[in-house]
Amino acid sequence: MVEKMNDKIIEKAEESFSNELSDRERAAFEIGIKLGALFHISMGIPISKKKEVLSSIENALQDSISCQPFVSSVSVKLPQDEISREKKHRYDYSTIVPENLKAEIKINYKNVMVKGNLEWNDELKYPLMYISEIKDS
Repeated sequence: MVEKMNDKIIEKAEESFSNELSDRERAAFEIGIKLGALFHISMGIPISKKKEVLSSIENALQDSISCQPFVSSVSVKLPQDEISREKKHRYDYSTIVPENLKAEIKINYKNVMVKGNLEWNDELKYPLMYISEIKDS
């Protein structure tokens, strides 16, 4: 689990946010930041169907997002069967696109736990980011 922040640092950060926000609203904001960051940093990363390549990229993305404040767990999946194609020639490669990125992130902000997900919604043709669970601890 991520180390607790120094109280002074937390207080300084809190000063930037409206005092009208509830802890649940702030936690929802935080999960949105994490999901958006993950989505935008991962688009266009070169990938292949090789399991070791996909696993390495999944781990790197998880490690990167886990550095952000309040993150308690991160799971990123690039399903091998959803990578669109094999290389056709030496200069050809696939990249991460919205359709092949799945993620689950959990954060703990004060007394609130939020689980957020990112996955392609085929009906909407959109990389949907949503809160799948929120609860007071």
